[in-house]
Amino acid sequence: MLRYLALAGDWFGPLRVFESITVRAALAVIISFVAAVLLGPVFIRRMCAKDATEDVDKPDAERLQELHNCKKGTPTMGGLFLVPSIMVAIFLCCDPGNPLVWVGQFVLFAFALLGFLDDYWKLRGWGRKGLIKRQKFLGQTMLAFIHVADLAWG
Repeated sequence: MLRYLALAGDWFGPLRVFESITVRAALAVIISFVAAVLLGPVFIRRMCAKDATEDVDKPDAERLQELHNCKKGTPTMGGLFLVPSIMVAIFLCCDPGNPLVWVGQFVLFAFALLGFLDDYWKLRGWGRKGLIKRQKFLGQTMLAFIHVADLAWG
């Protein structure tokens, strides 16, 4: 959307700065970072209140248990505030006429959905560990092939 402000550059010259992809990319990073920093604490408090924390007990590996103790009480599903922050920044700063922007948005959303399903199944108890490694890898591989095929032949 900021790209459309550059069209008013003839009327108000400083708006031409939004023609630059470098400026828009820097603004996208800043917008997504600020949004994540603002949404993060609210999200973490809400998820902790709902006891949506991941089980980090590793009774079969003592050293791993030591390393994971600092994660105890950390909520899961962080993508629920990170992905919207990124998507809003992309919406504001990218050129919506570029099909690669839409492919990128879809890739981000698809992989985020896979991560969400994994965490959701962990929290619901439909599997202590959510998706097993093979399921996650298969899902990620299938998504990658779909998107590569879309880019190559789409």
